[in-house]
Amino acid sequence: MKGKRVTIIVILAAVFLAVIGYKIYQVNYNDRIRSGVTINNHDLSKLTYDKAKKISCKLQKNILSHKIVIENGDQKYSIGFADAGIGTNMEEILQSAYNYGKRSTIVKSVMSMFTEQEKHFSSKLLLDEDKINAYIKKLEKSVNKPTVDAKIIGVTANKLRITESKDGIELDTVKLKKELYDKVINYKSGDITLMASTVQRKARVSSKILKTIDSRLSSYSTYYSEYVAGRASNIKKAAKAVNGTLLMPKEEFSFNRTTGERTIKRGYREAPIIVNNKLQPGPAGGVCQVSSTLYNAVIRANIRSIERRNHSLAPAYMPPGFDATVSSNIDYRFVNTLKYPIYIRGFAHNGKVTFSVYGNNYYTKKKYVLVNDIIEVIEPKTIYNNVETLPQGEEEVIQQKHKGYIVKVFLITMENGKEKGRTLISRDKYVKTDEIINVGY
Repeated sequence: MKGKRVTIIVILAAVFLAVIGYKIYQVNYNDRIRSGVTINNHDLSKLTYDKAKKISCKLQKNILSHKIVIENGDQKYSIGFADAGIGTNMEEILQSAYNYGKRSTIVKSVMSMFTEQEKHFSSKLLLDEDKINAYIKKLEKSVNKPTVDAKIIGVTANKLRITESKDGIELDTVKLKKELYDKVINYKSGDITLMASTVQRKARVSSKILKTIDSRLSSYSTYYSEYVAGRASNIKKAAKAVNGTLLMPKEEFSFNRTTGERTIKRGYREAPIIVNNKLQPGPAGGVCQVSSTLYNAVIRANIRSIERRNHSLAPAYMPPGFDATVSSNIDYRFVNTLKYPIYIRGFAHNGKVTFSVYGNNYYTKKKYVLVNDIIEVIEPKTIYNNVETLPQGEEEVIQQKHKGYIVKVFLITMENGKEKGRTLISRDKYVKTDEIINVGY
């Protein structure tokens, strides 16, 4: 009897182990997904991998049929997920769903026989950052609007004619990307809708600020000969380069920077220039008359220089102390020290070069006059040289004479026709050059 019981127990144990083995095999090695497994709430219980893949492909296709929609006021911009480089990890989670519960330990496999646990998988969106960046760049072209500065297009009766400024709009790409990434990470279903964040950019030069330029503050003219063609051409070219200069408060003006290199290659011509206290031909001769005329207009608007130097020889076109020489290493510079912008208008025509400074009428209450006080006049001598290269008694002037000066220059402030004060602007010295005459003997 006892033997029969043992036999029965052995048989039952064998059956039990066979069932367990079969279950372990089913759990670990069959080709079906376990019961209770879902992807995106779609039940894949007991489906083969191929059938589950068909379902996952449909799910992915449905997801990728949606769009990114970016709203900007009344405008809407959209792009499909696929075109924007958005994909899913559907293939990866399908593999995870298929493998769920398989190749477990014996203990886990035995336990899984008596428990049916649900397992829910959810797909995620994947981003192709290069494609997203390319789309946002394309979007910027549609959304962004550049600023338009106000411009001065002319002067009529000392009043400026201006164009209106326009503020610009700029897409806030950093904020847009962050919001898009957040939506992608937390994506559930449907389209992704975003509000385009924009930043308003103010025009650098507004029509409002240009309208503060309503009066001519000062003007100054000098004269030149149209018969010296090279010099006249240089004066016109340099005056044209300066014409139209607009300076905001605290902005600096540089004559050399404004005209650029004054070379033959850039259209300047040879004309007399001062080199080593002598006149001789050189490129851009005559340009110093332009810088000097401009200096006189600007100083009479009570705008002082931060760099200005007088010539070594006193120029013939203006009083001593009123000039401002320039060269490749000497500049005429000033800063707009007024509270409003200034506009410089300049022209050279029919032997006359003129510069006018326009600004706010607040600065017309006072007038500024430039005067010089000649401390000393240094008279030149006449030197005769006897030479054999000329016929006897014939004379040839080989160096013109120029008087030398020591001069103080003052800026006088006038109000209601009366002097209110004077400021020493400069103390200048001009060398003399003796007249040299060769005489044949």
